[in-house]
Amino acid sequence: METIEFLLDDRFSGAYPEPIPASKALGQWVKDEPNEVVGQHIGDKEGAPFNRTYKRCVPFMDVMRSGYIIPLWSDLVFSYAPCQGECGTGDDCPGGEMKVAWPDGITVSTEGHVGARNWRSWGHLPEIATSIQGSSMSFINPWIIKTPPGYSTLITAPFNDESRPHPNIKTLTGLVNTDTYHFPVTFFFHVKEPFTGLLKKGTPLVQIVPIKREEWQSKMTYTKAGDENDTKRVQEETYMTSQYNSAYRERHGCPIKFT
Repeated sequence: METIEFLLDDRFSGAYPEPIPASKALGQWVKDEPNEVVGQHIGDKEGAPFNRTYKRCVPFMDVMRSGYIIPLWSDLVFSYAPCQGECGTGDDCPGGEMKVAWPDGITVSTEGHVGARNWRSWGHLPEIATSIQGSSMSFINPWIIKTPPGYSTLITAPFNDESRPHPNIKTLTGLVNTDTYHFPVTFFFHVKEPFTGLLKKGTPLVQIVPIKREEWQSKMTYTKAGDENDTKRVQEETYMTSQYNSAYRERHGCPIKFT
């Protein structure tokens, strides 16, 4: 078993919530979801099994349980202040400004929790162009992520959960060679819509998944009826359609554990 290590200045030991396996940070909406829709039969046929919910989709659930979650290390207050007419109404007017502060009003951009990104460098990205102008920022992560030689770390917003860390905060995805980059990675985000609210300490901020670096090449294969690949496809189809419960899970369920 490989080991991923999270390093933190010992002065902050016990002050910041520690990274945890993603399987332990699933949203309450996932936990509350039943496996089946009771009363709704497949094909509306009485006596048929009940329709299954997304919770029975192994690939959907496996990706949410993969890797680790780094929680937010401090309460942060986000607020939006509209322009007061000083910049006019032209295309260059941002319309307003997103601000981030501690709950007691101390601006955190000078305290090392959130930093601004140059809007002129990032604002033209298609994903960011429609966000609040000037809202490109980074969470200043205090943790150093250390992986074994040959392993990088995929860093992204928590998979399949648009509510994290907040519906209006969009975190960009990155891949970092954390076996050689011995420094905290900042988490770049932007704000889609104006909002005011508290982002609580401990909120799942990003999901990280260690990935082994390998060189790959692609190959195109066109199958014919009866050849080896087509035979495997037919066998798989026959198996998957022969039983209703746990067909994929029994053969292909993700065996990887993150602890």
